[in-house]
Amino acid sequence: MGSALVERIHAKVSADTESGCWVWTAARNRQGYGLIGVGKKSQLAHRMSYELAKGEIPEQLQLDHLCRNRACVNPDHLEPVTAAVNNARSNSVSAQNARKTHCDKGHPFSEANTYVNAEGGRTCRACRANWMREHRTPLGNANLRKTECPAGHPYDDKNTVRVDGHRQCRACSNARRKRQRDATRVDTGLITPGAAARLLGVSHSTVIRMAEAGRIPSSRTPGGHYRFPEAAIRAAVPPDRP
Repeated sequence: MGSALVERIHAKVSADTESGCWVWTAARNRQGYGLIGVGKKSQLAHRMSYELAKGEIPEQLQLDHLCRNRACVNPDHLEPVTAAVNNARSNSVSAQNARKTHCDKGHPFSEANTYVNAEGGRTCRACRANWMREHRTPLGNANLRKTECPAGHPYDDKNTVRVDGHRQCRACSNARRKRQRDATRVDTGLITPGAAARLLGVSHSTVIRMAEAGRIPSSRTPGGHYRFPEAAIRAAVPPDRP
């Protein structure tokens, strides 16, 4: 099979006398590598040519075309290398960027001036700092100097929350959420355990125990939460309760 395969490979190449490449003239894949049928499968022609001439390709290694011609199957133009070396030698955009020593503005990609993001991409720290200075608005600086929200609540540790790096007034946020809940609440005549506890002057857990014992009327939501008819709870309020 070896000698027959060698003859088949030689029959499908055109030798370039200037470059020394054995240019594959038969079928190629979308990436431009030659294909040859071996048994019932298509194999990469340059790998077959290398293995027939020089032996098996070591595991975890790839064949790099030293001639930069993917259609070449000359085993002397092929070298087993790691994927990282193969990519670094290529002409891909990532490889070209990886070989750059300076950014587009001329700043060096030194250790001190290089920011590496989560995806492994490099960014020039000097350019990044310039961009942030140019896009930081006077309004943003003025807001950072404020000690109170527009409603007058202090921006202290207790009343300040940060969302996506921005300050928000906790008191205003709570009031806004309450207004939203009140606007969407449907008046069913039912109240929550907390509201019932406040009317009766007892704790939340006491209201639940009273409901479980049947001392006050109650119902359950589809989610299993207790609800109480407000009229019945108000009727149960002790006369001497203010």
